[in-house]
Amino acid sequence: HQCWHLALGKSNSYGPESGMKKMLTNIVFLIIGATIVLGLVIVCNPSAFWTKVAGAPDMGPVDFATLRGTTKPNQFLMCPDGLCETRKPGAQSPRYNVSKERLKAHFLDVMADEKHEVAEDNGTVFRFIARSPTLGFPDTVSVEFKDAEGGSTLAVYARAQVGYSDMGKNEERVR
Repeated sequence: HQCWHLALGKSNSYGPESGMKKMLTNIVFLIIGATIVLGLVIVCNPSAFWTKVAGAPDMGPVDFATLRGTTKPNQFLMCPDGLCETRKPGAQSPRYNVSKERLKAHFLDVMADEKHEVAEDNGTVFRFIARSPTLGFPDTVSVEFKDAEGGSTLAVYARAQVGYSDMGKNEERVR
């Protein structure tokens, strides 16, 4: 009987050891449960899962001139001088020696390889949904193409819909 009680996490003793065993057992079951849930998300359709959990993945348009953002580290803003006046960008946008139209065409060629969902394309403003490869976490990325002296530039704001941190993924995507 004593062996079965120990195997099932039961003990005749009381005190710190029995509380520690219960806590460790609960942690093991929590890890197993989380692994099963994540496995189901990966095997099933991650896009549909996150839409059910967090709503539509498109977080909507942004106005770069009045953008405030949040304090969460799951977003990144790159902006040219003078456009983002209400929020300090994480990086300044470079100026390119090509027209705004050519910059956008090149940008869209790069995006075509990435297989992102297009949410908006009105000629100047482009918004798409990017997803993490394994779990399909949705991020909304807004891009505005601008004329600049002798060429063009762009403003980019990428933000995660789910979670507090994105481990720098949106900064990596923008840069």
